[in-house]
Amino acid sequence: MFAEDGYALASLPVISRRAGVSTGALHFFISRARIFWRVRWEAAATVSVQRLVVREGAGAGAAVAGGCQP
Repeated sequence: MFAEDGYALASLPVISRRAGVSTGALHFFISRARIFWRVRWEAAATVSVQRLVVREGAGAGAAVAGGCQP
């Protein structure tokens, strides 16, 4: 669809119609996907910060004290 019509013409009603699902189902899927990826991103960022703190010699306790939860 995007290759045929471009992103500008891709609305949720058009996408849902072509996919054969309701617009509500598409909204539900997109909102759940956004939540999933936000949680994954936050978890990855937390691990990266903890590794950086440990690598810099401050130890894992400093990461927790600084607000990063394991």
